[in-house]
Amino acid sequence: MILEGELPPGAAISQVKLSAQMGVSRTPLREALRRLQQEGLVEAEPNRRARVVGFDPDDLELVYTSRILYESLAIGLTVASLTTEEADGIEFALKAMRSAKKRDDYVAWDSAHRDFHRRLVSHVDDKLRATISSFAQRGERYRRLYQRAVAGGWNLGDADHEAIATACRDRRARDASSELARHLARTSLSVLAGLRPEHDPVQIRAAVQLIAGTPSR
Repeated sequence: MILEGELPPGAAISQVKLSAQMGVSRTPLREALRRLQQEGLVEAEPNRRARVVGFDPDDLELVYTSRILYESLAIGLTVASLTTEEADGIEFALKAMRSAKKRDDYVAWDSAHRDFHRRLVSHVDDKLRATISSFAQRGERYRRLYQRAVAGGWNLGDADHEAIATACRDRRARDASSELARHLARTSLSVLAGLRPEHDPVQIRAAVQLIAGTPSR
């Protein structure tokens, strides 16, 4: 509900209403809110209602800086061990994204997009995958905020996805890492430019330069 905007940034969360709406008791709902607080999506103070965290450019920068570093490492390790079937799976996810875009089907595109990125880091251990997944989930909220605010924002990165898939297919691990770093940097910089243009993303630029060798434009 937070990622889809049903609970917008800054919204107060009524446990009574949510419990009735979702058909669950207060105990699992409190646990869910606790986990969302750990993931940075919800903020709560003692004796006050929890609230959906508002747009925070510093948090966005932390999330995408971390994604650039972790995912660039993970894709490099993954590409070196990809089977032909796994490389075909990356291509399949890319084709699914293209098909959904032609139909203007955001739901199908979003599902294929998440599948695409999961496949890129499939050959790392569970702990690193869990860390990547956590940051990716936090990044989704900012990406969707941007997509709702900017017409056609969900088409961002088409050429990047193609370049990443090609590097994976050709087993060029270093190029795959560089292309993914640039892709994540471009996405985050576009979101910041659309929602908080005065913010200077020093960490993001430093991270992509470290991985890709040149600053993102």
